[in-house]
Amino acid sequence: MRKIFLFLLFVILQHFAFSQKNLALQSNVTYSQNLSDIWGYTDSVGNEYALVCLRAGVAIENITDPTNPQNVAIIPGPASTWRDAKTIGHFSYYINESSGGLQVINLKNLPNAPDSTDSYFWTPIIPGIGQLSTCHNIYIDTETGYGFLAGCNVNNGGVIIIDLFTNPGNPTFVAAAAAVYAHDVYARGDFIYTSDIYDGAFAIQNIANKDSIFTISSQTTPFTFTHNAWLSDDGNTIFTTDERNNAPVGAYDISDMNNIKYLDEFRPISSVNTGLIPHNVHVKNDYLITSFYTEGIVITDANRPQNLIEVGNYDTFDGGNGSYGGVWGAYPFFESGTILGSDSGTGLYVFKPNYTRACYLEGEVKDSLTGLALDGVTVTIVSEDANNAISAITGEYKTGQVTPGDFEVNFSKPGYTSQTISASLTNGVVTIVNVILAPVADVIDSMSTSIPILEGVEQFTAYPNPFNENTTIQFELLNLLPSTSLVVKDILGREVYQQSVTQPKGYLELGHNWEAGIYFVQIRTDQALSYPLKIIKNKN
Repeated sequence: MRKIFLFLLFVILQHFAFSQKNLALQSNVTYSQNLSDIWGYTDSVGNEYALVCLRAGVAIENITDPTNPQNVAIIPGPASTWRDAKTIGHFSYYINESSGGLQVINLKNLPNAPDSTDSYFWTPIIPGIGQLSTCHNIYIDTETGYGFLAGCNVNNGGVIIIDLFTNPGNPTFVAAAAAVYAHDVYARGDFIYTSDIYDGAFAIQNIANKDSIFTISSQTTPFTFTHNAWLSDDGNTIFTTDERNNAPVGAYDISDMNNIKYLDEFRPISSVNTGLIPHNVHVKNDYLITSFYTEGIVITDANRPQNLIEVGNYDTFDGGNGSYGGVWGAYPFFESGTILGSDSGTGLYVFKPNYTRACYLEGEVKDSLTGLALDGVTVTIVSEDANNAISAITGEYKTGQVTPGDFEVNFSKPGYTSQTISASLTNGVVTIVNVILAPVADVIDSMSTSIPILEGVEQFTAYPNPFNENTTIQFELLNLLPSTSLVVKDILGREVYQQSVTQPKGYLELGHNWEAGIYFVQIRTDQALSYPLKIIKNKN
């Protein structure tokens, strides 16, 4: 049983239940059973199809007219909560975690329904490994023709490589990669990228020589539960998901596979700390198309992977976050641009996207007194688009939004006077705004303006800074008075430390277990104060 909800009717009925931006719903097909993943297929004359993974089989829907999907067939398979599909040539391949091995379906008769002889199950007995029965995932590198099975009942769940090109439709075993459970796998050329979920990391393996596969490196991901990974178009960046509440999509520079570097992480800002769970991320033309379960599908501009910005979304789930309901999978790779989404409870969704580059807003924030970088500054564009940023220890911030125009941008931090600055934002353009924030008046007064500036301070430095138990203050005074001391104040002007200065020059230790934050060091006499020296205490 399946039901089609066409675009206009669905929008009228559901307008107030779902959020949407740059993703226009074309149709929704419901089924009498739950869904898992989804993939797409294009036949030799350009017709497009959704391959919908059902609990007990596969539905094939002709979505060439995205507003009016036509069912071609429902092909049964072993009942399983998990089913995944990929295609190469005119064959589609399906795995599940129940039984039956790898299901192969010949799609050559489309748009007519495949007949009963066009489907079979491949359950090989692999010497030294065992008989293939179940897998969690499959990936096919259509450039090389190799298939990759992940999370199977053999090889400890490590990746199994199969040949799908020598005899199309008839897989043959090639090799086993590292015997480490891989929840998912992505492949391109001579490398595979495994999501080793229980190790909390993705690993890169060299498969150029199938008889001598080896692991190059691995990298833990933000919530150490690596669910899937997908490579950027240029191959220099990999994006990951951790299937955990409040986890982000992570971005890593892998241009040097032996020196992986963290770049950024993305969460839908409107749903931060609501328990939202990311599931699968895909990449097309430097956009991330991510199934976020109860948040639906989210499109993120990853053209600047160090500054990931949401530019589109459609929420299919009428409820709160924190569960595994909603969108399981997404497929964005049709030439037409059509995007498919599979909602586990409410069926197939067909979308028309409007891919739009973000307006990037970047810069740095400094302290007006010291000229040093200022971290922990909240940067907010006053806009209907959800956005925010926090400046890093370097003072740098990166943010943005999809809507262009002239906006006010607010910079704020406790203990400092906030600033609001106008900025003109343009799609695809980086706008640089550098800001200097001044400590609030009572802090400045308590440190400098109400007391004369101390003359004769030749040297006044702190190293290392941010400070630790080894940090010292180096000073040199031309005129040492009996009342001279070193004082430390916090960002609110409260004195937290005082030490007598008994020599005209030297070093003083600052090995104190203070809270993380910003402090100001000054040399004080009865009549004057030196200019403040800013020091930073990081979190342990």
